Amino acid sequence: MNLYLLKLNFTGPVHFGEAGIGIEGVSSILHSDSFFSALCNGWVELFGSDDLEQTLLEPMQNGNSSLLLSSLFYFGRDTYYLPRPITEPDVQITPKDIAEYGKRVRKAKYIPLEIFLQWVKGEKLNIYQRVSEVSDEYQDCFVEYVTPKVSLDRDNLKSNIYHCGLVKYQENCGLYCLFKLDDSIIDKLQAVVSLLADSGIGGKRSIGYGAFIPEWINVENVPLWKELFQSSPDDQAWCTLSLVNPKPGEISHEMLVESAYNLIQRRGWIFSTAIDAQLKKQSCRMFTEGSVFPTQLEGRIVDVTPKDWLRAEYHRVYRYGLALTVPIRR
Repeated sequence: MNLYLLKLNFTGPVHFGEAGIGIEGVSSILHSDSFFSALCNGWVELFGSDDLEQTLLEPMQNGNSSLLLSSLFYFGRDTYYLPRPITEPDVQITPKDIAEYGKRVRKAKYIPLEIFLQWVKGEKLNIYQRVSEVSDEYQDCFVEYVTPKVSLDRDNLKSNIYHCGLVKYQENCGLYCLFKLDDSIIDKLQAVVSLLADSGIGGKRSIGYGAFIPEWINVENVPLWKELFQSSPDDQAWCTLSLVNPKPGEISHEMLVESAYNLIQRRGWIFSTAIDAQLKKQSCRMFTEGSVFPTQLEGRIVDVTPKDWLRAEYHRVYRYGLALTVPIRR
């Protein structure tokens, strides 16, 4: 499979909703499962549900996926940011480093690609100091704000005010996604992304939010990206760049003891272009981006179809949990 990078240059605000009361809460990144859901809906619109099943879903269920993708992370001009690994780097960290830089390092959720490489490859330098210097740099890529909106009652036209959280990316900034895919599906995937670029991703698309200009880059032979995915005998673990739900038997208690990870509970409403109905998906827990494991996980797509949806004999609903990982030294 070849490695591609998709840059999403947003033309306006976006609303990536977070769990909570109302729609004030937003995320400034988009997790891999949510973006895959958008891709599937676009795929059905262009090529039909049968083609989606045959081309993407069935191979994923059989362990022969032709598509792996990361979550959507920040880019700012020529800098790409990746989630800081949860584990410690493979270099000696002195008590002085921890006292001087530890708090800022823990606050650094995303770090530039160059520093991420130094972290995972165990380069002998003051990595704590370098990370602390850029711990909040990624926050310059966007601003979050809340704007008032008005809805009208359909029966009596009475107005009701509510507030909506939005994210606006700065000039020459946005989100990007890494794909590992077979070239046999690249044309269809690019067509789907072009559709999403016009219709938008996230919430409030009917008023223009979430639209973007796509930019595809083949980074298979770009030195930094090539080095990122290249493994060596010194690599002893794997760092996730997507949300991961492991296959049965893929993890054990002994393995988790040697791992460093966070968990996130994923839930939400079903949106389907094929069926005019809405129900809540079954919730599931997933390992977050930046989690580190001693073996390379494959992950799976999880069936989160609610019982009422099945009784109506609608199509099944899946949540993407395949692993896109990079090797890391520990």
